[in-house]
Amino acid sequence: MENTTVSEGEKPKKKMPMWKKILIGIGVFIIVVIILAFSATSGIVKVAEKQLNLIASGDLKGAYALTSQEFQRSVSYDKFMAYVNNYEVLKNYKGHTFTSRETQGDTGTIKGTLTAKDGTAAPVEYKFIKEKGEWKILSVDLSSTGGTNTNTKANTSASTNTSGNMQTFSDSALGYAIQYPKDWTVEKKDSVTVLFSGPKEKDMFDVTLNIQNLASTNRGGKYADNNDVVKDLKNQIKSIDKNATFSDATDITFKRTDGMELTAKSFATKFVNQGKNFAIMQIVVPHGDSLTFHAIGYTAPIEKFEKYLDLVQSILETFTISK
Repeated sequence: MENTTVSEGEKPKKKMPMWKKILIGIGVFIIVVIILAFSATSGIVKVAEKQLNLIASGDLKGAYALTSQEFQRSVSYDKFMAYVNNYEVLKNYKGHTFTSRETQGDTGTIKGTLTAKDGTAAPVEYKFIKEKGEWKILSVDLSSTGGTNTNTKANTSASTNTSGNMQTFSDSALGYAIQYPKDWTVEKKDSVTVLFSGPKEKDMFDVTLNIQNLASTNRGGKYADNNDVVKDLKNQIKSIDKNATFSDATDITFKRTDGMELTAKSFATKFVNQGKNFAIMQIVVPHGDSLTFHAIGYTAPIEKFEKYLDLVQSILETFTISK
């Protein structure tokens, strides 16, 4: 089955705006919990991404300033510079994929993979602590495959899943790029819609990620803002299952490649289509040009939705919007 966001897309359930209040059964309740967890960890992700970008720009003092007092007591600035230069994935940083993140009170952890410009990839684990209400980096643990020998505690199994097994879809006309597993299929349904589907041999053919570009009123479309898109997407689902109800999530901020901040909205629901129970998570992100909205929808049968949610989350974290 194709993603039910036929003419426009929305969003999944934990990265973007609009799915905070209506719980529709255990299935959707689980979705909402995961979405809220995603929102709760966005702060530590932003700090890690900021440090990586500062390192890439050569601002090591700015990157060092994002570390905690405890880190700085044990690691001098000179040692920090040496550490960065010891790892190709830091010294010549190109990109990242974070596959898990969690916060507990004033501490947090992120695990994933860093990639260098020459293709080198290494598992990484960040630990965070709150100081005066702000997240600071407590430690960065890298695998020795990211440079020369350094003791590490990184989770190599999580990163292997996403390093050499991902490929990139990029389309300048659509204005975005995204990484997806090599065993998934990609189909351009029309000039504005791209469908990513799980492999048939793994019985994931009905697990899909659908991305549509939708025109704003400034481009002759019917959407003035994110709320219009979300409303229309919900109506589309209601046309399939009139009993469908929706859980909205809090707004989430995306950053375009030029640094522009974009506010996205999202919601989750479960619905019945042709006798089968599905769950969907929709995200709607404005492109930032007042002309286009990117509607992203993750759809899967109820029994598969949570199983593949972490994988889909790792894919969504690679979604980048270009100017």
